[in-house]
Amino acid sequence: MTRDEFRGGVIAEFDSADELLGAVHQLRAQGYSALDTSAPFDVPGLDEALDLKPSRIPWAVFAVALLGALFSYWVEWYTSAVSYPLNAGGRPPNAVPAFIMITFEGLVLAGGFAALFGFMWANRLPRLWHPLFEVDGFGSASSDRFWVGIDARDPQFQPGDSTEALRALGPRRVVWVGEG
Repeated sequence: MTRDEFRGGVIAEFDSADELLGAVHQLRAQGYSALDTSAPFDVPGLDEALDLKPSRIPWAVFAVALLGALFSYWVEWYTSAVSYPLNAGGRPPNAVPAFIMITFEGLVLAGGFAALFGFMWANRLPRLWHPLFEVDGFGSASSDRFWVGIDARDPQFQPGDSTEALRALGPRRVVWVGEG
């Protein structure tokens, strides 16, 4: 799914990444568009199968890091050349080589914070509760199992038909999930 998150519907558990990828391709071929997956690692080809757009987080991190570097340089320049110019060792007040380290540190600090908070925002963290947390065994999505879900808001979704569509793919099990 895109920015909409999975809130309820039917999910299926698979043993391997290949089974998960095949299931997503088959469900997309059947017309399902509101699919969501959970896997313990990045599955090559899954983003294309789900038709996900690339993340904008790297661009935001780059922009914020650049702003952090510019701000750091400005602070160094303002304090050394404008606010309190001091003739130390015959250096000019605007000594660019002396400002490089702080500028780099400002870039790294701002970029790191942008990456952290961008990641947390994109993944809606911290999340204290989600309907999937109630599914027995769903914690295996972070270790060794692969899950695919059809959201109940999908236009193609029909409770019985969607359950049968998932069962036909040969998962370990199919589970209903609903909002609490």
